[in-house]
Order: sequence, then C-alpha cells, then structure tokens
Amino acid sequence: MLERASQGQGLTRPELAVLLSYSKIFIKAQLVNSDLHEDAYVSRAVLDAFPAELIARYEKALLDHRLQREIIASQLANAIVDHMGITFVVHLLEFIGGTVADVTRAYVAFADSYRIEEWIATIAEQQGVAEEVKLSMLLELIRLGRRCTRWILRHRHQFLTVEEFVGSYAPRIEALLAQRGAMSASSRVDDWRPEYERLRGQGVSDELAIRSAGAGNLVVGLPMLDVSDQTGVEPPEVAKVFLDISQALSLDWLSEQLGALPATSHWQAMERDSLSDEVVTHQAALAVRALQEAGGDVSVWTDQRQAFVRDWRRIVEEVQHTSTQEFSMFSMTCRKLSNLCRTL
Repeated sequence: MLERASQGQGLTRPELAVLLSYSKIFIKAQLVNSDLHEDAYVSRAVLDAFPAELIARYEKALLDHRLQREIIASQLANAIVDHMGITFVVHLLEFIGGTVADVTRAYVAFADSYRIEEWIATIAEQQGVAEEVKLSMLLELIRLGRRCTRWILRHRHQFLTVEEFVGSYAPRIEALLAQRGAMSASSRVDDWRPEYERLRGQGVSDELAIRSAGAGNLVVGLPMLDVSDQTGVEPPEVAKVFLDISQALSLDWLSEQLGALPATSHWQAMERDSLSDEVVTHQAALAVRALQEAGGDVSVWTDQRQAFVRDWRRIVEEVQHTSTQEFSMFSMTCRKLSNLCRTL
C-alpha cells in the first residue's frame, strides 16, 4: 500500500469490489443480530426489496416476512455502503463508539431528513453532465452524511425512534434548504455561490446546483434546529444569530482553516473532523446564550461579555498572524475556545 501511495496509485476496481462486498457482509451480520428490525419505521426497509405491485397488494404480509430481519439488514447495508462508502460505518465506530445498529439508525435519520435517496437519484438523472461533476456532488453528499451522522450520534444518541426524529427535523430542514443563504455557519452567506456557478456552468439543473454547492456544510441545519428547540425561537432568526456570532468571533475563518488542514494520518483526520464538529457545537451554545441573554442581538451580547470576546479575539489574531500554521496550533486554538466557553 505504501508503494502504491508513493506512485500516486490506489486500490484497483476488482480490489474495491471485494472490499465493497465484505463491508456489506460485515454490516449485515451485525444488523441481523441486533434489535434494529423492531423499530417500525426502519423495518419498512423490507419493502424496498419488492416490486411496487407486490407492495400495493401484500404490504402487511411483506412487513411480516419470515426473512424480514435478513432483508432489512441487507437493504440497509447496501444503502449505507453504496451511498456513503466502504469505511463509513467503521470510521464512525472508531470516532464515536457504539454499535453498527446505532450508526445505522443515525444514518437513516439523517438520510430521510435530508431526502438523500431522492438527492442521489436526481444527480444520476442529470443529462449531459460529466461523470466527474456528478462524482464531485456525490462526494459532497458523503461529507454531509459523515458530519450529520456524527452530529446525531453525539447530540441525539437517545432519540426514541427514527420516525420521531425524521418527523421533527425533515420538514424544517426542507424549509431551511429553501432559504439556502440562511443555511450557513459562515458570516459569508454566499460562500457557496462560486461552487453553484461552477455546477451551473457544467449543465447541472438550478435546483440541484443550489442544494449541492458546498453541501457538506449543510450539517449546520441540525444544530440550528436544536437551538430553535431549546429557545423557542424560529429557525430563520436562529440562523441569523449563527451568522452574526460567526462574524463577530471569526468562527467561519477558524472552520475554513480546519477544513483546509492536511491530515498526515487517519488519526489526524479524525482529530480534524472532531475539531470542526466542536466549533459548530460551540457556535450553537453561544447562539443559545445570545438569544437568552440579549434577545438575539449579538452586538449587545458581545458588549455584555467583553472579557470573553477580548480573550478570544486575542487568541484568533495571534493565530492569524503566525507565519507557520500547523495542526497542533489549530488543535490548541479549539481547546482554548472550549475553555473560554466554560467560563461563561
């Protein structure tokens, strides 16, 4: 593997095919021996294995199929690996812990809340669009899937059922997506537009280009809705507070630097992703404080918290003016942000 990497080569297609199969076999074996099939919402995955005509006539019988557990496990294993890649489940287990069933429940909650099946089908149906362009959109969806599933596992691990999660989040995610400019953790609300213009120039439909441009960053919709639930404030207003905090505290700059950090090992990649998650988590916590303590007026809130703002800006400016920016420096910066947030 080292020799291939040194030559700029990766795995061959036959090798990838074998790993694809073993990944599905591993996930299926774990799911068959779990209680995942007892979730009434998830168990409807059994219907995906049958033609529409059979479902229309025999839905109840199919839901009670004697191989229900095995069919559900196969369908979900196929969906996860085909849509999110060979290493998706294993990386999340290393990152968060838990079981394959936990990861699968979180993935289904994400996929149905963001309508991923429909999204992927729309990408495949694009006429006259180069395969490389389609692949770039799919890679952004994988990034979104990893970030959203991680968020759900870390912050909503104890949600009662997948159906309740999807019922609560799906319609509100769709409403935020309809206001794409608000669906950003960055103070530059149009930071997705250059990618949007590139996709449009490659023949991608307008609606799909709007959704797919910088799609990995759409994870911010989940903490925005979480803050909305905590404070009772409507999501659009929460989104504005997110943006104002990002601008006031340069959190968008920090997120961009983390995203651009080269990882020299698997562990560094995990650390980088963890740091990115933490920045968004702190941004959400600060948004809650600004809403509760200053009615959502971030300028008023920063005036009230001058010591916190002064100390944090000093840290950010020091990093921004450092000639050599390295991984450990950003790791320590995020740790300092965490420590400062505790002082609040």
